[in-house]
Amino acid sequence: NGMNRFFDLAVSFIVAYTIGETLPDVTGDENLLIMDISYALTDMTITDMQFDSFEAAPLAGDVPSIYLDIEGMSISMSFTWDIEDTVWPYTQLTGTGTVTVVLSQAILSATL
Repeated sequence: NGMNRFFDLAVSFIVAYTIGETLPDVTGDENLLIMDISYALTDMTITDMQFDSFEAAPLAGDVPSIYLDIEGMSISMSFTWDIEDTVWPYTQLTGTGTVTVVLSQAILSATL
């Protein structure tokens, strides 16, 4: 789903950066901003999101956020939705999202 794609892209950027490869291309309206070891991925279109843990689909304009801290790697994600159609448990929607990934220097050194 869309959230998994965000996470997969963020991780692929980290892996490519730490092993010295060219950052992977992304298609669509994505823009990549690189600042030190922080990455922001913005303006992605999200479709066919499945809300397994929601009792009801979020209202348009809601901004769900996720924050993970995994062994020194912080990942934060936030989204703004425009609902197109809802058939539980699936929601057809478009929106914009931001993913920020930060690696600590210790984890970056260990990866290298």
